[in-house]
Amino acid sequence: MKLTTRGNYAISALMELVATKEQHISLKQIAGDLDLSENYLRQLFMELRKAGIVTSVRGVGGGYFLAKDLESISVLDIITAVEGEINVVPCLDEESEDNCLRTDQCLARNVWKKLNDNVVNQLESLSLSDLVSEFDLEKENPNGKKL
Repeated sequence: MKLTTRGNYAISALMELVATKEQHISLKQIAGDLDLSENYLRQLFMELRKAGIVTSVRGVGGGYFLAKDLESISVLDIITAVEGEINVVPCLDEESEDNCLRTDQCLARNVWKKLNDNVVNQLESLSLSDLVSEFDLEKENPNGKKL
């Protein structure tokens, strides 16, 4: 299983949002800090907003902020918001048209199911708070901000 840049950038952007220690932050600021396209981030934040992870304020001084406590947002929540359901192999996705014709008889499917369950459980057990606590709050990130 390979996560795309969508999941990677969503986590990085949320970490950037937390690092500002402000109530809200503009996409322009996050895009500049992470050297990413503002339009790409806008797409990700629309998905994060639909999932109830962030909310926004319009107008001058507006921007995005977390809709929940850091402890309430799991890495799984973030990844599934922007990537969709996690399946390490296509045959685990019941709705996929890309399923193998042997899915019902496959002896290896149980192995993939256990692996998938472990990946999902790991991502669910990690919160945004856990990611933030990995950083020394006095240490500066590459953008010069105190985390």
